[in-house]
Amino acid sequence: MTDNSREQPTRTGSFRAAVRAGANVTEYTRAGAGRPVLLLLQRLGQDPAYPAEILTAIANQFRVISPERIPSGTDFGEWLSTFLDGLGLEAISIVTEDEFGVPVFGFALLEPARVHRVVVLSRTSPETDATGAAVASPDAAAGSHPFLIVRYGGPVDETVQKVVQFLAAP
Repeated sequence: MTDNSREQPTRTGSFRAAVRAGANVTEYTRAGAGRPVLLLLQRLGQDPAYPAEILTAIANQFRVISPERIPSGTDFGEWLSTFLDGLGLEAISIVTEDEFGVPVFGFALLEPARVHRVVVLSRTSPETDATGAAVASPDAAAGSHPFLIVRYGGPVDETVQKVVQFLAAP
């Protein structure tokens, strides 16, 4: 008889891989270990330094999966669903930049069982300080999700602290 009560070992460190997501092959970077699993979506053609610092800092406490790029010309929700299926993940928390905020919120509302929490990193949030946050409380009956909007551009450690605290909450 096998003892399934013990936690299975997980792969740690950072590495690149690819997964077939429907008709697309999506390359991604995985870093860190543990739960919840996060998906970090980032803009194409931007300076990768700031998101890379955030990914590294978040990966110190969570397992982060970051697609290299989202295939163009595909339905976002369909791609994300097949990407998660390809990774063998049922539900995740999503950390994204504001460019993907609306598609991510749409996915969360249409697939509520697949999304735990949503964090949007925004350069243009309505907050007045560089790391201000706006949080909505979850209402499971209405299918909503806890979400956090963080205006970034300031110190990475302040941004990461807010994001990590939000994601670690029960």
